[in-house]
Amino acid sequence: TIQIRTQPQPQPVFVQTRLPSPQPSLPTIPPRPTIIQPRPPAIQPTPPPETRLEVVQAPRPQPQSIDVCGKPSPVYNKLSINGKLSPKGQFPWAVPIFDARPIKPKYICGSTILNKYHLVTAAHCMYDDSRKFRPSELVTMPGMYNIDNFFESDIQERDVASIIVHPDYDDYDNTGNDIALMVLQQAIIYTDLVRPICLWNGNDNIEDIVGRTGYVSGWGITEKGSAKKPS
Repeated sequence: TIQIRTQPQPQPVFVQTRLPSPQPSLPTIPPRPTIIQPRPPAIQPTPPPETRLEVVQAPRPQPQSIDVCGKPSPVYNKLSINGKLSPKGQFPWAVPIFDARPIKPKYICGSTILNKYHLVTAAHCMYDDSRKFRPSELVTMPGMYNIDNFFESDIQERDVASIIVHPDYDDYDNTGNDIALMVLQQAIIYTDLVRPICLWNGNDNIEDIVGRTGYVSGWGITEKGSAKKPS
């Protein structure tokens, strides 16, 4: 007897799978067009027209050393003599002396710059009613022009340290040896309008200068009365 065995047929297996749910499609937004604005051309600033200033040089006097003696200031431009008004700078060595005791200093005399610390004047100017001035009672004003104007920009106020009167001067008979020196407390500063006078270096024989012309300056009394400015 032949026995025939048969294999059983496999049964199909069913697997359940979940299909993904369809996603809603998003609307497609087209890109916005890019608008390119043209750049305007750069404007170069126009430089202003070149202005040329014409420099006009004012005429200047010839340069001089401020230490030079006996020379008028370069700002002086004319000569006035015979009691006429002296222009500023004609006599830069002339210095007025004042009595410093009053509220407004009182003009006494003129003096002359010898050097930065010494002024020469008349001996009789150093006396007040037969009494000799004390140095502290006097003040000098190098650079002053108008003795009524104490606000001039060129004034150098200088106090007096000591007074030296000629030993042979007699205040009761002031016709001889009428000379004195004033020593200043502060040095004078030389400028165009403040300069020393030159000392005499010629012959001591006075006969040698007889007949020669000289100049005398000061704020003294003229035929028209007291002068406020030098003559």
